[in-house]
Amino acid sequence: MSEATNPTPPKRKNYGWIAYFVFLVVASVGAMLFMIDYNLRLQLKPEQLEEAKTLWAMKGPKNYDMIYTKRINEEQPIKFAVKVRGGQVQEVLMNGKPLEPDEDRKDDMRIYHSMGAMYHDFDGTMRRDQEPNAPKVYVSLKYDDQTGRVIEYIHRNMRTKQRVQITVEKFGALD
Repeated sequence: MSEATNPTPPKRKNYGWIAYFVFLVVASVGAMLFMIDYNLRLQLKPEQLEEAKTLWAMKGPKNYDMIYTKRINEEQPIKFAVKVRGGQVQEVLMNGKPLEPDEDRKDDMRIYHSMGAMYHDFDGTMRRDQEPNAPKVYVSLKYDDQTGRVIEYIHRNMRTKQRVQITVEKFGALD
């Protein structure tokens, strides 16, 4: 038998594997860009903090009880139960024990546990975060769009990995 009567077709090169890897690279880059965009949208912006703080000042109740936890890094959370009447902190329990005024301090530590005090603290932290040479941070705030009350606040320093999370577990307005 001669080769002319039984020709073998030339081998076709398979480039499917290249298309597969190109797809993987494009999909990976797309997923990465999506995640970066999503996280940037979650970041707390100064105007959002100002909006929440103003909403609380205008529509937040003057009489309320709240329970919130504060967790720093991976430590056990500290639980605070706060009673506010007439816009003034009346009582604070820290892990079930009364937080009493400190004789050595000129101010009463209880005043730092109201919703307004939280916003004041968030505002100061944001100003420090925006200073030149400040480390990169991730900050998010969830708040009630009716009253401005804090639901959850997270602040994470990307350089030191320090993380502060405040979660308001219960909130009861008495007005």
